[in-house]
Amino acid sequence: MIYSLNGRLTSKGDNFAIVETCGIGFKVFLPRLSLAKLSFGAEPIALFCYLHLREDGAELYGFLNEGDRSFFELLNSVNGVGPKTALAIMSVEKVESLTAAILENRPDLLTRTAGVGKKIAERVVL
Repeated sequence: MIYSLNGRLTSKGDNFAIVETCGIGFKVFLPRLSLAKLSFGAEPIALFCYLHLREDGAELYGFLNEGDRSFFELLNSVNGVGPKTALAIMSVEKVESLTAAILENRPDLLTRTAGVGKKIAERVVL
């Protein structure tokens, strides 16, 4: 399991970053709000990671802190929510706001995510 990744940001896309460490470039998917905080430069970046293995490949998801990574894992454990959906949910609003909406039983914030309807939002809240 890859728990963390430290390296230099070499490229950014819409929902991913390329982090180079030891001569290897890792494609890491990140929430858009986190991706916006990453900047190019000499300073290395540190990400907490979640490795998702599938039959047809592996995907690496990165987060700026352990709390965000834990929240992602909780979302990913909900029936009907995979890693891409969990990442999309985390791209809509800050984790603190999402947590508050879940604790206050307000699924409406979650339905702002593309691909998340009322049923999935209610499952997340439960």
